[in-house]
Amino acid sequence: MADTNHRDLTGAALHEPKGAAAASENDVFFADGAASGAFESSVPRAVHYQYQESNGANGEAYGTSSYGSININTEVSDPNSLGTLASKVVTLGAGTWMFMATAGVYVPGDVQHSARIRIQNTTDASTVCLSRAWRYDGTANHFHVTHLSCMGIQVITGNKDYELQGIASNAIVLLGLDDDGLTSDVEVYADLMCIKMIN
Repeated sequence: MADTNHRDLTGAALHEPKGAAAASENDVFFADGAASGAFESSVPRAVHYQYQESNGANGEAYGTSSYGSININTEVSDPNSLGTLASKVVTLGAGTWMFMATAGVYVPGDVQHSARIRIQNTTDASTVCLSRAWRYDGTANHFHVTHLSCMGIQVITGNKDYELQGIASNAIVLLGLDDDGLTSDVEVYADLMCIKMIN
């Protein structure tokens, strides 16, 4: 039988890519740039964490003289066991990750105040994303409630630690007030979501 180049095969002579037999549904082949590769899931995989307090408890104060760690204390979802949470710190493995965060802001009184949040890679001391700076103009006899948000993408090559951090111009700026008996649910003051896009 004459030799035939693989590129010239047609019809029933064609076969599935190497490794396809062990691949799962929705997996695709990712080349590694070194003449090989592996099948990986094409479905984005996400982890979701929150800063929660028991019903009726107000949110903590923002850091003032420097960025302070927001108390991310609850794993909401991590179906693929991609992250770990300990002492406000989320640890993620290698890959290309998209990060999204939101945090509440409550300002009492009639004094001007400002605040902002960021997601910080504390292993490498690098900022993944930074929210817009928010400022309350101090209108008399008012209080102000809003949310800050930021999002960004970072490629990491090994396990890295991340924190959601915040800073405000005064310690009276809180992450939020309780729902004043509206429900019996937990109070949620911040969210951090991390989506693994590529291994």
